[in-house]
Amino acid sequence: MSKEAKVIFEPSGRQVFALPGTTLLEAAARAGFIIETPCGGAGKCGKCLVRITSGSCAPAGDEE
Repeated sequence: MSKEAKVIFEPSGRQVFALPGTTLLEAAARAGFIIETPCGGAGKCGKCLVRITSGSCAPAGDEE
C-alpha cells in the first residue's frame, strides 16, 4: 500500500495529499496553484524550488 504525503503550501496553508512519485508541480496544480515553468517542469529554471520545513524527503539522484 502506498503512503500518501501531506503537502502544505505556505503562506496560503492550502494542502493536498500526494502519492509517491507525484511531482510538486502536480501537487501545486491540484492545490489550485499555476506555476510558470519555462523549462516545462524539468527542474532547470528554478521556478519550482522548494523548502521542506518539516518531515524528511530524500532527494532523487539528479535532485541533489
